[in-house]
Amino acid sequence: MLLPPDRSQKIDVFLDPTSMSSEEDSGAAWPTPPQFLTLPSSGSTAYQWASPPNLPRPQWFTERPRRPGILEADSKLLRYMCPPFLHASPTRGFILKFLGDVDRQHSKYGHLCGFDFGGPPSKNLQLSSQIYMAEFFAWALLPSQYFVDLKQVYWCKEPSAPGHEYILLRFDASRPDGGRTLWFRLERDSTSWFRIFGGRNNRNNCTDFLKVRDDLSGVMGSKDIRMASLELGQGSKFIKPIHLALLQGFLQENAPVYDLFTFNCWWYAGCIWEAVALWCRQSGTTTWFELNSTLPGGQSSVEHVTPVPGRRRDPLDWAPTTFAQNLLHAQLSIARRAWPNRKWTDTPVEIVSDDIRHYVTEKVHEDVLQYRRW
Repeated sequence: MLLPPDRSQKIDVFLDPTSMSSEEDSGAAWPTPPQFLTLPSSGSTAYQWASPPNLPRPQWFTERPRRPGILEADSKLLRYMCPPFLHASPTRGFILKFLGDVDRQHSKYGHLCGFDFGGPPSKNLQLSSQIYMAEFFAWALLPSQYFVDLKQVYWCKEPSAPGHEYILLRFDASRPDGGRTLWFRLERDSTSWFRIFGGRNNRNNCTDFLKVRDDLSGVMGSKDIRMASLELGQGSKFIKPIHLALLQGFLQENAPVYDLFTFNCWWYAGCIWEAVALWCRQSGTTTWFELNSTLPGGQSSVEHVTPVPGRRRDPLDWAPTTFAQNLLHAQLSIARRAWPNRKWTDTPVEIVSDDIRHYVTEKVHEDVLQYRRW
């Protein structure tokens, strides 16, 4: 009989690429209790969880360390790999054309990759302002952004009430001296706590911020919690700053109001997060999703990556998009139960979220090709 691994040892979570599942949602979409077994390739003891029908692969807990994140056995960090997207898509041609443009620019101007990519002239951009938004958009359109690649995304939460959430994105620029890193922090807030309930009379109560720094400590508080992360593999070259600039413009156009229960910082972070996760899958970018399942209150428990039976599913969905959708559903359910008689915003948040999802999976790819100056 095999014994469980020593809890003091470091472990990693990886996925068996051969165990894809195409079954539909069902009421039995829950993991079974873990079993102990020996991996045939390594002989190491492992935990195995059976894959729910719509989770692409089971999770494996092994004793083998892995870079960049060596996980402690009691940390319960779950790791998923983006499955291949095999469905035909009308936007595939736009994506391939953009990737072809990137390859041509790298071949043509690769010898110039040592110049200073820098960041936007202003390091703190209030994107709700047309002036700052224009500055961000103009910078994102520079030809040098062909050489800036998205490498990591963090969904973070401040520990103090009300639990402000934000998204961090790490962009790397190739240079002969080893490259340069820029950290973006994107977040939504209200202009005043006296105007946090949205509505027609508070259309200017929302402000979206972009903070740009050279190091992680400049954008993330020392006690802030990393709820989840996306790590893009070597050679990732699809997602550029222009994608974020176009997404931000669409968000400002369709959801320019802050509401404590709907269009708040949690919703905004989920929109950015889900867009990146969808782009990774559409473009075939090798991506790992890591989930912290031990946060206080269980905000990021493993149940949040389990598809809910009966809820709409899209072929592009995978673990991190399900995570964002389930968090939004839980947030709205609590708000509506706490305030059942409230007249909610003019346009339901679910409709706006669907419009944004449609834009990031289709129209944005046309817009990137239309607006580029490269």
